[in-house]
Formats: sequence, C-alpha cells, structure tokens
Amino acid sequence: MPTFILRSCLGGLDSILGGLTGPGVHLQKMAKEGYMQRLTADERILWMDRFGIEKSILSFPTVSMYMGDEKEVERPKERKKISGFLNDLFEENHAKHPKRLFFFADVPLTVDVEFSCRELHRATKKRGIKGVAIQSNLGGKLPSDPMFEEFFREVEGLGLPVFMHPHSPYGKEKMMKYLVYAIVGYTADVSLAATYMILDGFLERHQDIKIILPHLGGTIPYLYRRLHACTENDYVPPSMSGKANLSKAPDEYLKQFYYDTAIGSPLSLELCLKVSGGSGRILFGSDHPYISWCEARTIDYLSKTKLTVDERNNIYSRNAHKLFDLL
Repeated sequence: MPTFILRSCLGGLDSILGGLTGPGVHLQKMAKEGYMQRLTADERILWMDRFGIEKSILSFPTVSMYMGDEKEVERPKERKKISGFLNDLFEENHAKHPKRLFFFADVPLTVDVEFSCRELHRATKKRGIKGVAIQSNLGGKLPSDPMFEEFFREVEGLGLPVFMHPHSPYGKEKMMKYLVYAIVGYTADVSLAATYMILDGFLERHQDIKIILPHLGGTIPYLYRRLHACTENDYVPPSMSGKANLSKAPDEYLKQFYYDTAIGSPLSLELCLKVSGGSGRILFGSDHPYISWCEARTIDYLSKTKLTVDERNNIYSRNAHKLFDLL
C-alpha cells in the first residue's frame, strides 16, 4: 500500500497543530527524487505512470509521525480535527482523479473509539474512501483489545478492508542503532498484533473482516509453526496465562489475512504464498515514500519470482479490484 504525502496536507496539519515536530518532519527534510517526496495529486499520477500503475489505494503516514507519540494522546481534540481534515482532503483529490486515486480513511482510534466510529461512517459516504488505515499498536494497546471491539464491528458491517500499518514497536528505545526499530521493530509489531488477533479469538469473532498486513505479514508467515505452541498443552506451562482456545489450528487463520508486497524478496514471497493459501491474498504494495525508488524495487523482485501469469495478475491488479470493489 503506497503512502500519499500532499504538499497541502502537511500545511493543513501544521495549521491545526500550530507547528509540526514529530520524526516525519525530519524525514521530509531528507526528501529527494524517489524518496520522501511531497507530491500533489497531479504529480502522484505522473509518478504512477512511470511504473505503469493504473490505480492506487493511498493512505497518509501515521499521524503520530508528525505529532509525536505522546502528543497524539495528549491532544485528542487536534487529533480528531486531523482525521476530518485528511478524509475531506482524500475526497477532494479523488474528485480530481476519480478513476485513479482512492484512499484509506484516517481515524483517531488511539484517542477516541466512539468518535472513530462516527468519523468512519462520515468518511465512507465519500466515493474515494475504499478502506480504513489503523496502526499495529494503538497507544500501547493491541487492536484486538476489547476496548476497540465496537469499532471493528462497524468496520466489518461496512465491509471495509483495514490496512494495519506498523507503528512504534515495544522496546523501541533499544532498537535505535542501525535503523533496527524500523526494519525489525515495525515488522515485529505487525506480527505481534496479528498473532493476538488469532490467539485472542478476534478472527473467530470477526470472520468476515479483511485485515491487510504490510511487508508480507512482517515475520508471522515465517514463524507460523511456532503458533501451534500457544494452543498445545505440552508447550504452555501453568505459570502462563493459559492456552488459546481456537476452533482450528493457529496457522489456518493466516489464510484470513491479506498481505502486501512492500520491501519483500522472491524467497519471502514464496513462503508467504504457501502460508496464506496462494496468490489470492497478496496485494501489490510499495511502501512509498519511505524506501528509495520502492516501486521499482518491488516490481524488480516480483519479476524474479517463479510466479505464473495468473498469479502475477492476481498480485498486480485482480486481488485489489475485487477487495476494494474497483471498477
């Protein structure tokens, strides 16, 4: 799932917050062609054309990247305003390119679940909204936490795909060297959230929900057999908080997720295909603009895989058209 950073968007956030100070501001100062650009809608279309991308489902980077993790919780009023601003901006840009640009709604789930439900309903009345983006941890809480149950019931009822973008991982302060917090920490955080969605019974309760895991699912496809230990008596000591009670083997639930191809490799994609049940759950995603020339890199590694023509068509377009109901 690519990310969209509009020039007017950051200016709008700045007017709401009275100044941007989060790590995203620092990254913007490193912008160059192919990395961390701030694009207008028209420029985004030209960028898509360079790589033969017909349509994009776009999300804004996590708002805390521009507020700071603590400030997002400390300033709930401003955080709610940002969601409204972004969702209106998304529709404005969809109207400029109605056949090419679509968006994930933004909701302030970290600060207000009830408001997020209302904003979700308001946003989905807009033609350009095709899903909703959340974070893999929400103010230190897992998405499968019961406090978010109302929100996910609404999402499931609306039939909206949920893009679960990685966020500041637990223990981040120990991962600052060599960019480990982003490379390992983010993928681990998505994997942790997905694991609890399985073991807490979230996917049992929401069997029709459509969760998209970025980066080929983080690490969870490669640890799939270890999940069985969470349900087998031989592995769960009495000192731990019991074993998960599920209706099927834990790895079977991996077939309920969708996975995007961002920052993958031929080998990792091969295993993800086997764990997820085939190419019908894989979506083309690039992680624009965080990786230099990420579209080219993703297309390059996909070209080196042993995919059939049908599998390639699924990943590049067919799955997204079906999942997002694109014309």
